[in-house]
Amino acid sequence: MDKDLFHEMIDRSIEIDLSKLPKSVLEEIEELEKFHAARDWFFYDLKFDELEMNAKKYVINGTMSESLYKKLLAKYGGLYD
Repeated sequence: MDKDLFHEMIDRSIEIDLSKLPKSVLEEIEELEKFHAARDWFFYDLKFDELEMNAKKYVINGTMSESLYKKLLAKYGGLYD
């Protein structure tokens, strides 16, 4: 793929303390990183949807803050609810 056409999906300027994330969220981030490195946008988009739903579950049950959730979305997809 032409580097000029390559769009960064991960905002590396956003820092997240990974120690505050549940294991399942960390695993999804790891997969996103792999898809990003492979420039596989199709599977990246699918995995991002999973990350969004899974992280929202932790917000709803009170084990993740809304602000951390929004940082995850901003870093890995730039989307908000």
